[in-house]
Amino acid sequence: MKLLHHRRFWLSLGLVCLDGLFFSATDPQHITSFFIIGGFLLLGATLYQLVRLLLVGLSWYGLKLKHRRRLAIWSSGAITLVLALQSIGELTNKDMLVILPLLIMLYGYTIISQTTLRSPGR
Repeated sequence: MKLLHHRRFWLSLGLVCLDGLFFSATDPQHITSFFIIGGFLLLGATLYQLVRLLLVGLSWYGLKLKHRRRLAIWSSGAITLVLALQSIGELTNKDMLVILPLLIMLYGYTIISQTTLRSPGR
């Protein structure tokens, strides 16, 4: 029941409900691309909050990660990118073989670059 008192839980639940309302009330065939882009931004924000909530839940079970926020940003961005490419019909297996390792390498690079910038003696 500790989860019900957590602020991220209620924020995530509200975003999931807002996603449900937005995507059930709009027809992608009859709306402008501005609303579709807004829908993907809303979906990305929801995925970010859900990943952050998952990482907080994992920390309660002993898996403490140092860069939870950065991991949530990168993973939700990757999922949103893959969903956007799939929804417009541009996602193939070759794209997945290129995108996912590239995003993993970029995530590792951001971790390494931040630790080298903060290291004393430079």
